[in-house]
Amino acid sequence: MHTCTCDCVSAANWFPQLVDHTNPNRGTFAQRWYWDHSAWDGTANSPVLFYICGEAPCTGSPSGSVINLAQQTKSLIVALEHRWYGESLPGDITSTRDLMTLDVDQVMEDIPAFISYIEGLLGGVDRKWVAIGGSYPGALSAWIREKRPDVIDASWSSSGVVNAVYKFTRFDQLVAQAVGTECANSIRAVTAAMEAAWPNPTARAAMLALFGTPADFTQQDFAWMLADSAAMGYVAPPRRACARNRRRVGTRLPVFFHFVTCTRTCPLASAHICVRNTLYVCVCVRARVCVCARACSAQYGFKDEMCSYLVPQPANVLAAFANWTNTHYGATFGASCYYSTACLSDPKRVAEWYDAKTWVWQCCYQLVRGALLARCSTPRRGGSALLPLPLPQRACNALAA
Repeated sequence: MHTCTCDCVSAANWFPQLVDHTNPNRGTFAQRWYWDHSAWDGTANSPVLFYICGEAPCTGSPSGSVINLAQQTKSLIVALEHRWYGESLPGDITSTRDLMTLDVDQVMEDIPAFISYIEGLLGGVDRKWVAIGGSYPGALSAWIREKRPDVIDASWSSSGVVNAVYKFTRFDQLVAQAVGTECANSIRAVTAAMEAAWPNPTARAAMLALFGTPADFTQQDFAWMLADSAAMGYVAPPRRACARNRRRVGTRLPVFFHFVTCTRTCPLASAHICVRNTLYVCVCVRARVCVCARACSAQYGFKDEMCSYLVPQPANVLAAFANWTNTHYGATFGASCYYSTACLSDPKRVAEWYDAKTWVWQCCYQLVRGALLARCSTPRRGGSALLPLPLPQRACNALAA
C-alpha cells in the first residue's frame, strides 16, 4: 500500500484548460480538480478512477462506491469539475458568446487534455483509466470511452442518459405507475387546477402565494416547478438512514438547483445532517456557505410520503400539494431561479443563478444543435400540455437573447 506523507485527499487543484478547443488563441481558464491516493499502491499497474463531475459544483473527490472500488483495485482517484460549473468558469456567465463554449464537444476535448496533464504529473507512465459518472456524467463517461478508447480503457456509466428521447412521455407513465392510480389522479388534478386558476388574476395570485412563487413566473415556469416537485427532486439517502448517519460525514452527493437554507455549518466538504428526523445532504459551496438538499419524491423513493398528502384527494388539491412541496423541499423551492425565465434571463440577478443558468443554457443550446440530453426532458413530467418540449421554449428563447 502506498504510504501517504501528507493528506491523501487533496484540496482543490487547478489545471490550465483551453477555453475553446477549436480556437486555442482564446487562452485558458483554471479548471478545478481533486485527487485521492489513500487506496493507491503507487505502482504502474494500478488504474486511475476518473470521476467526472457534472452539472454542479465539484467540491472534492468522491466517496461511497468509488472509494470501495479504489480500495479493491488499489487505484488512484481523480475528479474533474465540469467546465462552467462551480468555480471552473471559462468566461462571463452573463455573456452569450462566452457560453457558446458550454457543450459536450468541448468536454470531450477537456478530458483527454486533463488526462495527459495528470499522466505527466505521474511520471509519464501509461496507465489504465476508468471513466466514472452517473446520469449526465454517466453519459459523458460512456461517450468519452466510445470517442477516445485510446485514452479511456473502461467506463462505469451509472444511469447514463445516452439514449435521448424527444418528448419522453414514458417517464410520465412510469411515475404514474409507481405512485398508483389514486395518487396519479391527484397529481393530474393538481395540473388541472393550476391550468384552471391561471387565467384568473385573483386565483393565480392565491395559487402562487401557496407555493411562495413570485408573480414574474410564467405559466410554463410554474408548471415546470410543479412537475419537478412531483417527480424529480435530487438524490439523498432514505430517511431511515438518518439515525445511523447523524454524525457521519458521508458520500458527497450532487446538489443541483433545489436549495433549502441550512443554518448549520458544514464540518467538511460535505456531510449528512439530520433535522427533525429528516436527512439532508449538505455541501459547502464556498467559505461558510452551506447548501443543503432534502431527500426526494417519486423518482427517489419518497412517493409514499408525497401521496400521503394527496390520497384521498383533498378538496383543495393545490393547497395540499403546496404543503407537500414546502415541507419536503423547503419554502424557497417554489421561487427557485432555476424555474424562472425572468431570473435566468436577467444579468442583474446573476447572484441567484448558482449553476442553474449554465445547466438550463446547456440543455437549450444542445437541443438547438440536435445533441439532446435526455435529462433535459424532465420538465415534461406532470402531464400538462404547457410542457410539450424538453424545456419550455420561452425560457430557451429568453436565454438566447
